[in-house]
Amino acid sequence: MKKKFGSVIVSSVMACAMAASICFSTGCGPAKIADFEMPEGGYDGSKVSITFAATSGQTLRGKIEDALVRFNELYPNITVTLDTSKQNYDELNKRIGTQLTSNKQPNIAFCYSDHIAQYNRSGAVVALDEFFLPGSKYEDIKVTNAKGETEPLGLTLEQVDPESETGYIKEFFDEGSVYEDGHTYTLPFAKSTEVMYYNKTFFDTNNLTVPTTWDEMETVCEQIIEILDGDKTKYPFYYDSDANWFITMCQQLGSPYTSVETGKHFLFDNKDNRDFVSTLHEWYKKGYFLTQATNGDEYGSNYFKAQNCFMSIGSTGGAAYQQGSGTNGIFDFEVGVARVPQKDPSNSKSILQGPSVCIFKDNNPQKVIASWLLVKFLTTDIEFQGNYSIVSGYIPVTKAVFNTQAYQTFLASNTLIARTAAECKRLVDEGAFYTSPAFVGSSKAREQVELLMKTALPSGDINKAFTDALTECRYFAGN
Repeated sequence: MKKKFGSVIVSSVMACAMAASICFSTGCGPAKIADFEMPEGGYDGSKVSITFAATSGQTLRGKIEDALVRFNELYPNITVTLDTSKQNYDELNKRIGTQLTSNKQPNIAFCYSDHIAQYNRSGAVVALDEFFLPGSKYEDIKVTNAKGETEPLGLTLEQVDPESETGYIKEFFDEGSVYEDGHTYTLPFAKSTEVMYYNKTFFDTNNLTVPTTWDEMETVCEQIIEILDGDKTKYPFYYDSDANWFITMCQQLGSPYTSVETGKHFLFDNKDNRDFVSTLHEWYKKGYFLTQATNGDEYGSNYFKAQNCFMSIGSTGGAAYQQGSGTNGIFDFEVGVARVPQKDPSNSKSILQGPSVCIFKDNNPQKVIASWLLVKFLTTDIEFQGNYSIVSGYIPVTKAVFNTQAYQTFLASNTLIARTAAECKRLVDEGAFYTSPAFVGSSKAREQVELLMKTALPSGDINKAFTDALTECRYFAGN
């Protein structure tokens, strides 16, 4: 008998949290607000040098450098040093944490909400509210660039209005204010999510139906196992991120993961979550899947390209890595793109990832203003946002990009990245994206549920895995 993923009723509190923009606790009391007073007149045009710490590879670094050339034409007295020496977010986060102890942090950095919760224990990040709130202290300040063009220093109402056809995508912009004090500390830079890449050639040849639910996934896995006829070197599917899988299942089922309430942050140890991990353990024993954590940190794209798995659930930012070998545009097999299977396809839940950008405090207010001007430029410039997305698979953060001829041409190109972007656009239109609460310790919860999956899926010792994970989280939080 198949073990189905059960239906869980979402509490009224959780339903309200998913339906509205709310402020999340930092876990160690309210965040300290970094002091910043706008000098009279705002930007004075003085020469300043700022550092932007990012995690982009060579191709994406090139797109940022192209944008910096255009930015420098507008503000020639602002010199920007782009630092991409750290190639992943964890490394960058750790380095900035160390730099903050000696006041040697960059002026701007890629970040996630968890990082901001940590940085703000010492009030290191500048609150951005006054740069966009109607009636703010900075509302009437203007800035004139080297081309003689004058515009508001801050964001316009059109740029932040969720009903605007050209402004920031609401879910992406709201991510910047998921903190207890209600302030906005980040702007979205480029966003990604997870999708399911599948071997369309294999599916078509074997008359398989692409699964849209986890129950359908179980059926397809059974069919693929039968087709493989005892070949234990191949698997129906591969899920890259164990932590994402766990957290996404909590969202889909409406079961608790973490909470905003101080002292009750860690709620993932509950019957509903133990049940779905138990079901996944049964699937694992049957050879239905592998994950990165259970398979020596190897990416699923390697298995997928080698046709050792036939569905690969991974980041849209890694779309280019899912394509097999080929010559002159002819590949070993055709890759299809679909959303991650859901409990309820009419109410899709898709994790929101990808870098945001924050601005750190500095004794020179002109450096803070220069940093703001760059952050505003990079996150609202249609040309840059489009170019960055087209080569990467990341989602543009403003709606205006989707309406450009260049982006429409890209979507019509039918490349793998284009098809991935088209699926992301559908998720944007449906409002499917979610983010988890950010507090000091939220990164620990993510770390522990990944370890939970790594140990429980092969061993089947579900109770111990949950108990150990919760114990570690509580020890970290001191409760």
